[in-house]
Amino acid sequence: MANVINIQTLDELRRFLNDKGIMEIALRGKNKKFKTFQKIALDQLQQNEVSEKVQQAINILNRNNNLSEKSLKMLNGVSKLNKLNLVLSGLNLCATCVGFAIMYAKLDKMSAQIAEIVAVYIVIVLQVYIFIAHVVKPVDKGPKNGG
Repeated sequence: MANVINIQTLDELRRFLNDKGIMEIALRGKNKKFKTFQKIALDQLQQNEVSEKVQQAINILNRNNNLSEKSLKMLNGVSKLNKLNLVLSGLNLCATCVGFAIMYAKLDKMSAQIAEIVAVYIVIVLQVYIFIAHVVKPVDKGPKNGG
């Protein structure tokens, strides 16, 4: 095994990195032919890639922050609409109560008028009955014994 290199640390592998900081390893299959090539990066991200990833994360956080602010504004609007709906419902209830009070007063007035008309009608009927009783005399049908 003269061609085998013994590596003790990751720093010893750095000499095998290409100019992009990537090491390529060839994996062989059972028949000794190349099966796949594996690319390995010892430094997980290059400096410019790190700054890009950080900037992307900041942009995502800013978008989420904007969404949160918009959501809070919308919830505030919904809350105001809910309060307005509550006030309008209260006004509707008040208007309904006033309507019932007016209707009750009208029905009460009508009931008094009907009672007055009925009283007058009863007086007229009694007067007609008394008049008929005094004017019309009973007809004599003769003796009840047939004779």
